[in-house]
Amino acid sequence: MGVMKKKGVGLILVFLIITILALFSTALLTRTISENNLAKRYQQSLKAFWLAEAGVQKALWELNYGDWSEWDTDEEGNKVLASYPLGGWGEFSVSVSGVGTNQPTITSSGHIPTVSESNISRSLLVKTAPQTQPLFTHAGFGNTSLTMSGNGKTDSYDSSLGPYGGDNIGSNGDVGTNGTSAGAITLSGNAQVNGDAGTGEGGTVSISGNAEVSGEITDNINRELPLVSSMDGYTSAQSLTDKGSYSLSGNSSDTISESGKYDSISLSANSKLYIEGDVVLYTTSSSTALNITGNAQIIINSGSSLTIYTDGKCQIAGNGIVNNTTTPSNLQIYSTYSGSSNGVKVSGNGDLYGAIYAPETEVKITGNGDIYGSVVGDTVKVTGNGDLHYDEALANITTSSGKYTIEVWQDQQNPYSL
Repeated sequence: MGVMKKKGVGLILVFLIITILALFSTALLTRTISENNLAKRYQQSLKAFWLAEAGVQKALWELNYGDWSEWDTDEEGNKVLASYPLGGWGEFSVSVSGVGTNQPTITSSGHIPTVSESNISRSLLVKTAPQTQPLFTHAGFGNTSLTMSGNGKTDSYDSSLGPYGGDNIGSNGDVGTNGTSAGAITLSGNAQVNGDAGTGEGGTVSISGNAEVSGEITDNINRELPLVSSMDGYTSAQSLTDKGSYSLSGNSSDTISESGKYDSISLSANSKLYIEGDVVLYTTSSSTALNITGNAQIIINSGSSLTIYTDGKCQIAGNGIVNNTTTPSNLQIYSTYSGSSNGVKVSGNGDLYGAIYAPETEVKITGNGDIYGSVVGDTVKVTGNGDLHYDEALANITTSSGKYTIEVWQDQQNPYSL
């Protein structure tokens, strides 16, 4: 009997162990199935995420380049793609609010169909912002071509660190062009480029006489030059108070301390026009809109700034524009003129601290004074004896490119809490 009892107890223990193992096995199997299902759902969620991302990129493309022809418009004015399939991967739905404003918002959802349950979705919320680009990146830049034939040289400095000279002299006096022809950049005489010289694809740099380039010569430039007419500052200038034509002659002098729109501005003989405060002048004449001759001067007082928008030719001779702040960003000249020659001509002998931007016309520098700043034109010709000292601080002057970039990106779901 004692032996039988022991065998019975052993049998019970065996069944108990088998039961415990079965329970553990069932739990392990259940956990394995659950983790496998979770892994599948995560994988599907990840696919849904990339579908939502595809929707964001579709919307961003349309904001920058598209015509919205595939899109519907809802009652609130939002652009909507309710269902956009991508082969057998699934589909995305996307809407864009604020089209035409400075900050369109994109809401995009990716959807993955499943056999046993409802679609798995992921949603992204993206806020965009205007994409900006620098206007002044070179000592001299011509959209079509650039020529230096005098005795001048280029180099660089940073006005935010102080005046030009001493340790504040660099070798970033680059010149460039989008031109793709032979001799798109032509350097002759004693022209010296202390920096790089770059052309568009296939363009060449022609060097003769004692001319020299200290840096690299490349042909990979493809720079977009936004039109002045597309800039916010130009648009704002159009609403300035119309003050007619303005002229000074003889030994007369005057002060302008308020922004205004003028048909033209003309200074001659020994006249002097002082600029006090932050002033914007917009000249609208389609011929010569700004003309400084003789010994006349525009003088920017210390602590002041002058921005000029002009629709016509800009001729700066005489003693030119004297920027007493010696900070180039305090004198900015923007031209919409599209005539082929002498759109902006600087022929005075005084130093000019400023930035010139005239992407649709020729900028011609013929004087003996130095230019501290930057020059941009359709064509740029430097034939005088003055130097171009590129102010690297001007790279901070930007304008909207007319395109949008992602500013804030937010995933609306936690993929681990599915």
